[in-house]
Amino acid sequence: MGKVTSLVMLAGDPPFVVARGGFSGLLPDSSFAAYSLAMILGVPDVIVWCDVQLTKDAIGICFPDIKLQNASNIGDVYQNKDKVYLVNGAPTRGWFPIDYTFNDLANVILTQGVYSRTNKFDGNLYTILTAEDMFTQVKPPGLWLNIQHDAFYTQHNLSMRSYILSVSRRVVVSYISSPEVGFLGSIAARFNPNITKLVFRFLKQTEIEPTTNQTYGTLLGNLTFIKTFASGILVPKDYIWPVDASQYLLPHTSLVADAHKEGLEVFASDFSNDVPYSFNFSYDPLAEYLHFIDNGDFSVDGVLSDFPITPSAARDCFSHIGRNASNQVDLKVISKNGASGDFPSCTNLAYQQAILDGADVIDCPVQMSKDGTPFCFSSINLIDSTTASQSSYSNYAMTIPEIMEASGIFAFNLTWDEIQTLTLLLFTWHAIISNPFTRYRLFRNPKFKNAGTFLKLSDFLTLAKNSITLNGVLVSIENAAYLAEKQGLGVTDAVMKALKDGGYDNQTDLKVMIQSTNSSVLMKFKDNNKYEIVYKIEELIRDASNASVEDIKKFADSVVIDKESVLPLNAAFLTKLTDVVAKLQAFKLPVYVELFSNEFISQAWDFFSDATVEINSFVFGTGINGVITGFPETAARYRSKLAVSYNIFFLVSFSNIASKPSIHLPFGLLKYDSCENRCLRKDLPTTPNYMSPVQPGSLIQLVTPQYLPPAEAPNPIFTVSDIVEPPLPPVTDKTPSSSGGGSATPPTPSRNGQPRLVGCIFLSSMAMLLAALLLYVHSSSLMYFGNHKFLRGDPPLVVARGGFSGLLPDSSLEAYTLAVMLSVPDVMVWCDVQLTKDAIGICFPDVKLQNASNIAEVYKGKDNAYLVNGIPTQGRFPIDYTFKDLANVSLTQGVYSRTNKFDGNVYAILTVEDVFTQVKPPGLWLNIQHDAFYAQHNLSMRSYILSVSKSVVVSYISSPEVNFLRGIAARFNPKITKLVFRFQQQTETEPTTNQTYGSLLGNLTFIKTFASGILVPKDYIWPIDASQYLLPRTSLVTDAHKEGLEVFASDFSNDVPYSFNFSYDPLAEYLHFIDNGDFSVDGVLSDFPITPSAAIDCFSHLGRNASNQVDLKVISKNGASGDFPSCTNLAYQQAISDGADVIDSAISNPFTDYKLFRNPKFRNSGNFLKLSDFLALAKNSTTLSGVLISIENAAYLAEKQGLGVTDAVMTALKDGGYDNQTDLKVMIQSTNSSVLMKFKDNDKYEIVYKIEESIRDASNATVEDIKKFADSVVVNKVSVFPVNAAFITGLTDVVAKLQAFKLPVYVELFSNEFISQAWDFFSDATMEINSFVSGTGISGVITDFPKTASRYRKNRCSSKDLKTTPNYMSPVQPGSLIQLVTAQDLQPAEAPNPILTESDIAEPPLSPVAEKAPSSPGGGSAAAPTPPPNGQPKLAACIFLSSLAMLLALLLF
Repeated sequence: MGKVTSLVMLAGDPPFVVARGGFSGLLPDSSFAAYSLAMILGVPDVIVWCDVQLTKDAIGICFPDIKLQNASNIGDVYQNKDKVYLVNGAPTRGWFPIDYTFNDLANVILTQGVYSRTNKFDGNLYTILTAEDMFTQVKPPGLWLNIQHDAFYTQHNLSMRSYILSVSRRVVVSYISSPEVGFLGSIAARFNPNITKLVFRFLKQTEIEPTTNQTYGTLLGNLTFIKTFASGILVPKDYIWPVDASQYLLPHTSLVADAHKEGLEVFASDFSNDVPYSFNFSYDPLAEYLHFIDNGDFSVDGVLSDFPITPSAARDCFSHIGRNASNQVDLKVISKNGASGDFPSCTNLAYQQAILDGADVIDCPVQMSKDGTPFCFSSINLIDSTTASQSSYSNYAMTIPEIMEASGIFAFNLTWDEIQTLTLLLFTWHAIISNPFTRYRLFRNPKFKNAGTFLKLSDFLTLAKNSITLNGVLVSIENAAYLAEKQGLGVTDAVMKALKDGGYDNQTDLKVMIQSTNSSVLMKFKDNNKYEIVYKIEELIRDASNASVEDIKKFADSVVIDKESVLPLNAAFLTKLTDVVAKLQAFKLPVYVELFSNEFISQAWDFFSDATVEINSFVFGTGINGVITGFPETAARYRSKLAVSYNIFFLVSFSNIASKPSIHLPFGLLKYDSCENRCLRKDLPTTPNYMSPVQPGSLIQLVTPQYLPPAEAPNPIFTVSDIVEPPLPPVTDKTPSSSGGGSATPPTPSRNGQPRLVGCIFLSSMAMLLAALLLYVHSSSLMYFGNHKFLRGDPPLVVARGGFSGLLPDSSLEAYTLAVMLSVPDVMVWCDVQLTKDAIGICFPDVKLQNASNIAEVYKGKDNAYLVNGIPTQGRFPIDYTFKDLANVSLTQGVYSRTNKFDGNVYAILTVEDVFTQVKPPGLWLNIQHDAFYAQHNLSMRSYILSVSKSVVVSYISSPEVNFLRGIAARFNPKITKLVFRFQQQTETEPTTNQTYGSLLGNLTFIKTFASGILVPKDYIWPIDASQYLLPRTSLVTDAHKEGLEVFASDFSNDVPYSFNFSYDPLAEYLHFIDNGDFSVDGVLSDFPITPSAAIDCFSHLGRNASNQVDLKVISKNGASGDFPSCTNLAYQQAISDGADVIDSAISNPFTDYKLFRNPKFRNSGNFLKLSDFLALAKNSTTLSGVLISIENAAYLAEKQGLGVTDAVMTALKDGGYDNQTDLKVMIQSTNSSVLMKFKDNDKYEIVYKIEESIRDASNATVEDIKKFADSVVVNKVSVFPVNAAFITGLTDVVAKLQAFKLPVYVELFSNEFISQAWDFFSDATMEINSFVSGTGISGVITDFPKTASRYRKNRCSSKDLKTTPNYMSPVQPGSLIQLVTAQDLQPAEAPNPILTESDIAEPPLSPVAEKAPSSPGGGSAAAPTPPPNGQPKLAACIFLSSLAMLLALLLF
C-alpha cells in the first residue's frame, strides 16, 4: 500500500475530531453524559470541547452559551432573576453565570438547547461541570477550552486570563481558542505550543474583532499577524467551502493552503448532522466531512462537530478510498426510483445517476398508460410527483376510494403520446423530486427539481443493458387484477413482452427481479427460473408464522419488508429487534429492507442523524441482504468500504454511557492508500465503536419515566391469510369512460389498490471479505519498545492459548471471546487442531478428548488405545467420532487446579472455521501437534490445513514435526502466514530427523529453511536450577534473531509458578522475557492473556525512577515478608528497595498448605531488629515517607506483665528524633481505641484504626466515633469485595462511607500468591490491586509484596495523558463472573458480614503499668494469667511510601 498523497495537512497526523460539548447533537451540551458518549463513539484521539464561562466566584464551568437559560433549567430554578448586560456591545437579556456562584448552580440542570433535537433526556438531572470536573471524571484524550467572552468577564472584574493560567497547572489542555486577539496575545508567552496550542477563532466575516477593531474578514488577509500569537485558526466551514444563495457549493478558497504556508493549523467548525449545509451533499453528513478532509487538494487539521461519531467514521473508515474500491459487504443496493433523492423519480437523470452511484432501482409507473404502454413512474397517481393538477389535464381528476381517499389523475387516464408530449413541456407538465420531508423544509436538489424525462419500460431496460456495472433490474408490479379487470390492461403480459423483446430471457449478465405485494402476480413469473421472485410485505409486522413463510417459499425467492418490521419505533426511538429477518433467512429467503433516506428526519434518534450509521446498523446488526434507497451513493459507498466483523460484544449500547471498552482504530492507518475500508475489515481485532451497530432499545432506556412516550401497540404477526390472493382475472375489454362532467367514476377496483409497475436495477455483491493482515495495533498507542532487541518491528505478540483458558474451558467460544475482549488489540488466538473421523478440523487442547470435555459421560465405555508418539495411550480420540457425533459433547475445564464452576454451561466444540467466523480474532494461530498420529489413521493434516487456509486467514502455523512444516512450506506466503517450529522438551525426539529437540536447537540454520520462527518452552531462554531459581539466560533469542527467526516463548500461566525469583508475580515473569535490557522475545503463549497484555502496554520499560501515576500509599506487611523472613533487616531493606516497609518475624506464609513456598533459599536469613534499630533504618532511607507502628494488647501487657508498650513506643520515637522532624510521617495503628487515644494529642502522628472484623457496612454513629480518635482506617479485602467460593459477590459501601467522613482507607492483605485472590482477578496480583484502587478508590494497600504494588503505581495505563483505559487495565465488575456459574454449581449463599457498630469499637481505658510479679522458682516457667481473647502481644512497625500523583487511571469502563 502506498502513502496517501492527497491528505495535505499541517500536522502530518489524521485530522482531529473535536466534540463540541461532547456528543451535544444528542445529549445536553457539556453534560457528563454527552462527554462520555463522545469518548465512546469517537476516534481514540477525540478532543472534547468545553466552552468556558466564569461564575461569580471565578469558577470555570463548561457551558455552551453565556446565557444560561439557553441550555439549562435556570429559568425554573431562579424565576424572574434575568438581567440585561452588554455582550459584545449589544444589550442582552438572560441569566448570566456572573450572577451565580458555582454553589448556586448546584440545582441547575443541563437541558437540550437545540429545540429541533429531542428533549427526552432532560429528565436525567445532568449537572453543570467545572472544567476540572470534566477533565478528571471524563479523562478525555485531549481537552479544548474555548474562551468566547473574555472582554465581557473583564468588564465584571473576572479574569479569564488568571483562570486559564491557573487551571492549566492542574489540567492538561491541548488547545485554547478565542475570537479575541487581546486575550490570546496576553497568554501566548505562558504556554508551550508543544503541549498547549492557541487557536484564533474567526467569527462571521462581517463581525468586528474587539481588540483590533477590524472585521474578521479583514483579519483573514493577515495570517502572518495571527501566527505571532496562535498556532492555528478555527473558522466557520464557509470560509473554506462557501455556498451561493441557493445553498450550492462554490469553488473552495485558498484559506487552508494559505494558512498551512504560514504554519497555522486549520480547524473547521459548525458541523452538525441535523443542520444541512449544501445540497451538493444530499443530506449526507459523512459526504460533507469527506469534502473537507478528502477532496484531492487539501485537508483541514480538524473539525468541530456536535456528532463526533460521523467525522470519526469519515476519517478512519471512508477517507481516501476511491470510486473503484471493491465491495467488502455482500449487500445488494437497490435504489428507489433511481437516485430519486437527487433527481426527479424515474427519469433518465435519476437512473443515470443511480448507475454512477453504484446501484439502480425502479418503481415507475411504467404504470400502464391508457393505450397499454408500460412506463416508469413512481406512483399510479400522477399528482404525487408532477404538477399535473396545474396542467390542462386537471379535468381528468377523479376519485377512486378503493385506490385512495383523495382525488387523483391516474396513469391509465392518459395515453403514452400525451404523456410524452407533456414531458417536453417542463413548465406545464414536469417531474418533481419526490420528497416526503418537504414539510420539514428539507428540499431535495431544487436546482434540478424539474429536470429529466420519463422512460418507457423498454427504454429503461435498454438503459440498464447498456451499463457495464449493473447486476440486474427489478420490476415491480402492483394492481394487476384491477388493471386487467377494470381497465383492460394486462400489465403482467406487458412486462413479460418487454423483457423478452429486450433480450432479457436470453442473457445472464443482468438478473431480473420481479416484485409484487400480490402472490398471484408472482405466480405468473414463477416458472421462469432465470427470474428472482420478490415478495413485498407492505404491512409493518413483528413476526411471521412458519406456515406463512412456507407459503411464501412456494412462489417467491426473496422478500422486501419495511425498516420498522426489523427495528420498530416509538417516538422515533428504537424499541427492540424483531425476529423477522432471522425467521425469513432461516427459510433461505434473502431479505431486502426499505426505505433508506439520507434526511436525518427519516431516521431514529438512535442513528445520530447519520444515514450511514442507520445502514450499518441494519446490515451489520441484523444481517439484511439488501437496502432499497433513494440515495444509492450512500449505501454503495458503505458497501464498498466495509468488511463486516460481526462481534456481539461490541454493539454500541447506551444503557451505560459511562462504559467505554477499548476498541479503537489506530491513527496511523490513515497514512496508507487502500481500496477497502479500514474499520470493519476482518484483519482488525474488533469493530470500532463508531462503526458498530446500535443496540436496539438501549437509547430509550436513558429516557426518564416522565419523558417516556406511551407504549405503542405491537405490530401484527404475518399469517397465511395475509398472503392469500385470488387468481388474476383475464384481461377484459375496457369499458368506455363516461363523457363530460369533468370526473368519471371508474368501476370499483379490487382491494389491493392502485396499479403500479416498478423496475429496479441493483448492483451485485462484489468480493468476499478481505483477509486479515493484522494492521490493527494498540489503540492506546503505548508503544515503548525503543530498547527492545527483537526480530519483529512491532511489540511482542500475545498468543492466547485456547483463548482465556486459564479461566474458561480451553478452546470454547467464551474463552476465545474473553481473550479478545481483555487483551491487546492484536492478540492472536491459539487453536490446537485435531481431526475428526470425517476430517473436520476442531479446536481442542489435547489429542485425548476426555482431558477437557465430558465425552466420557456422553460415550461411556468407548475408550480406545492407540500409539501416540510411539507410546500406547488409552482414551477417547477424535479419530473415532465424526463432528456430528461430538455435537452433544461439552468442553470442560481440563486443569483440575482451576475452577470447574463454569462447566455447567454448555460449551460446544468448535471447528477452526467456527472460531474464525464467530470470534473474528485479530490473528489466528493453528498448532498441529500430532500430524504423524493422524497420518497413521489415514487422515491428512496437510490436506486439511491447505484446504482451511483458503477460507480462513491463518497468521501462524506451528508444529513440533519437521516433515509437516516442510511439506507445507512452499504453499504459504510468509508475509501472510508464518510457519513456526515448536520445540518440545530438550530430551524428547523429533520423529522426522530422529534427533532430540536439544540437538536441533544447535542447527537453527536448518530450521530457517522451512520456518519463520521457533516456539520454545520458556526454560530454553531462562533456565532454572533444581531449587526453582533462575540460572543465567541462554543466547537462544539472540542466536535465533541472527538467523532471521522470530522467537516465541510458551508455558506461561499465572497459576503455575515458575521461579522464586518472580515472587509469584506473573507480570514480573513476563517482563523478564520482554524487558530485561538485553533482548525481547517476539511473543508469549499464555493461558491468561490479560497479564502479558498489561505487561507489554502498561509496565514495560518504565524504569525504577518512573514517576507515580496513582495517588496510593504502599504499606508493606512486616517488611518484604513475601521474600524474606518477617521483620528482619533483610525484609526491611528489601521493602525500602521495593518502595515500602513492613514488619513481624520469620517468613509468614499462609499458603504452605498449597505447597506454595516463599523464597526457601532465604527462609532462615536476616536478623530481628529492636524498634530503635528499625526507626534508625527508616530514618536513613532517602525514599521513604513514613513509618507505621502497630500496637496490640497494651492493656494485657501493662496490667499482667508490667510492660508499658505505649510508653516504650513514645520513648523510642522521641529518642529517635521523630518528634522533631517532618521528613517521615509517623503512623500509629491499633485495633484498640484506648491505645490510639494515648497518641491523639500529637498532631504530627497519623492515628490509624484497624477494623479486624470483616464488615459489610458501618453505622454513621460508629464512624463519627472513630473520627474522635483516628485519622484513617484499615479494613480487610473482604470488607470491600465480599466473596463466596472465591468469587466476588458485590461491592460494599464501606470505603465510600469511611471516605465520606474524610477518613482515608487502607486495605489489607495483598499477596502475590494466586490462591489468595478471587477468581475474578485472573490469578494476577496486579489485577487485584488495580480493581481495588481504580474500582473502589481506596487510599492505600498493605502488602507483603511491596514491589508489586509500587510498580503498579507507575504504570503508564494510569497516566492522565492516556486516551482511555485499556480493558486489560480496567477494574473488574463485582459480581459479574459469578453470574456465569450455573445454578447447580453455585455455592450456598454465605451469611452477610455484620455492620460495625459503636459497641464494636468501645474499649475500657488503658490500665496503669503494674509491677511485674516475680516468676516462680524452679521448674523452668511460671504459667502466666490467661491473656484476653485478642491474642498474643504484637509490636509492628511498617514503612510506607507517600502518595504522589492524583488517581489518573479511572477512565470509562
